[in-house]
Amino acid sequence: MVFTPSAGAETLDALLPEYLTTNEEMKRAELEAQVAEQTFQAVMGVYYPVFKAVGWAGHEHTNKPNEADTTIVAKEVDFSLSQLVHDFGESGTAIEIGRLRVKQAKLTAQSTRQSSVVAAVNAYVGVYRWFNFLRHARKNEENVQKQTGLEQARVDRGGGYSTDVLQAKVQLLQTQDRRVNAELEFSKAISTFQAVFNRDPGDFSTMR
Repeated sequence: MVFTPSAGAETLDALLPEYLTTNEEMKRAELEAQVAEQTFQAVMGVYYPVFKAVGWAGHEHTNKPNEADTTIVAKEVDFSLSQLVHDFGESGTAIEIGRLRVKQAKLTAQSTRQSSVVAAVNAYVGVYRWFNFLRHARKNEENVQKQTGLEQARVDRGGGYSTDVLQAKVQLLQTQDRRVNAELEFSKAISTFQAVFNRDPGDFSTMR
């Protein structure tokens, strides 16, 4: 899969229009709604009058033994107008079924659009959220690591307590664990974003 490169992250408002017009699930649902509407209109046609015009034209040659032969142009046009009066409810049933199918197809398209928007929002917010969480986790780990070094230096100089060093190391392990978890979730969020928008998020620090 090839992703569209992006130096700076685009806003969600900028991403949504293209996403909704290229989303295959959305396109399929909208097409099914259009087909249902066209089929319904075709079924409704049984109640409309049907007008027919049939015509023909040709040359008619007449051979006369005692007179000159004659040739005339013969024309005829027939018109007919017909309309369904009664078919024992068959057309009415077909129309009602068609109407229900149109309603269902439109509701499905609307529901698909809503769920697609929710998926897009979640994908965008997920990257933004975990990027900031990871940035905070790394900063916190850096601060705790510095504090652990300071506590160890005090002990080495004979002015600190080993329990403080131990406590600092435990806290450091906890912050490292949170950072690793944030990296994992951030990686998942990027994959989800790529799957939804078919592109990389870009510069995470510019996301809004």
